[in-house]
Amino acid sequence: MRDEEEEIMDALKEMFAKNQKRSRILVNFGFDDLWEEMGAKELKKEKARQMVYYFCNWILDTIMGIVPPETAFEIEEILDQHLCIEQVNRKYNVNLIEELDREFVEKYGDKFESKEEFEEIARKFDEEWLKTPRKDLGGKTPEEAMAEFEI
Repeated sequence: MRDEEEEIMDALKEMFAKNQKRSRILVNFGFDDLWEEMGAKELKKEKARQMVYYFCNWILDTIMGIVPPETAFEIEEILDQHLCIEQVNRKYNVNLIEELDREFVEKYGDKFESKEEFEEIARKFDEEWLKTPRKDLGGKTPEEAMAEFEI
């Protein structure tokens, strides 16, 4: 039977292995803008893209390597969700977070009796919203669209 430490180590190895995919996504998001901003015409574009990829991967490995494992797992979950949302936004030319916020405020307003009340209403709204088909996503739910880009 495996002990908790072995399970944590295996999970950390898997998390670090996914940094390569996260790095490719980050490079795809920002490289062209960075390339134009730098005006780096003398550097071959593919070599520069590779440098940015390695830099992103190094940053992710460093961050996830210096925090406690439970924090690294939280970073992994939040980052992966954000990268999925960004890929959906680009593919469908939408902004899911802005739409979620706008629709929430339209339905519930922005004043609540307590933090707990807000969190409960927001949790239920998020769950329902993620499972509701949307025209701007070609009839898919946000959950289905994000599943296309799971890391």
